[in-house]
Amino acid sequence: MSELGGPDISAEGRIDEADLAALRAVRELYEMTDPVPAGLIERIKFAVDLEDLDAEVARVCEEHRLVGVRSTEATETRTITFDCSVLTVMISIRPITDETVRIDGWLAPAGEHRVECRSPDAKRETMADPQGRFVVEDVPHGLLQMVIRLSWQEVHGGTPPVVVTPSIMV
Repeated sequence: MSELGGPDISAEGRIDEADLAALRAVRELYEMTDPVPAGLIERIKFAVDLEDLDAEVARVCEEHRLVGVRSTEATETRTITFDCSVLTVMISIRPITDETVRIDGWLAPAGEHRVECRSPDAKRETMADPQGRFVVEDVPHGLLQMVIRLSWQEVHGGTPPVVVTPSIMV
């Protein structure tokens, strides 16, 4: 094995110092001109780190931004709708402070489903009311993924499905 972790390859069956120097120069060039984005590895690990691998993944089907003015401050509210075969999730994201947002959400079909907002550093859980409405306050800005655990076992039988949204920035 070579110093770079790969097999020894060259015309003579080995990588020499000139080859290693060229490979180092190429690596340095890529690190300077096209570096791996900060936090990419952590975001990838976060996106795939789910307890429930048997979850249905919702897709973003609509997103809107609305800028409102209250007194002298302008605030931007985002509305995102996620959809899959068993559930539609609509959320409204409104900044509360420079560090946090409030998420108001609605689920269809409505029901008292468990809603979890996951970020790389925290997890906040709440229950939707019988009409499918929920609120999660003090959600930190950054990467967010929602996990909704449907509570229809008593009606439909079997294991209730779990719905996961794609990760979004809030």
